[in-house]
Amino acid sequence: MRLLIVYVAIVVVVEAIAVRLGFYLDRVSPTFAVPMALALFFGVLWVGWPIAVYITERWLVPAEPKAPLGQRQPPA
Repeated sequence: MRLLIVYVAIVVVVEAIAVRLGFYLDRVSPTFAVPMALALFFGVLWVGWPIAVYITERWLVPAEPKAPLGQRQPPA
């Protein structure tokens, strides 16, 4: 569940930036704005997932407990 929350947060934030960029490009070059907006839209969805997985695994998943000093850990 944490992974999906992180993914949605990343997509919402970066898509908001992409929309602002799309509005700017629409004023500068309307013919270039639509393909660029589509590329950014799908790019965010594609790149957002590996980033969300990295963030979730790195910072949001609790680490395995370590054995106290002088004791051996049982095999997994």
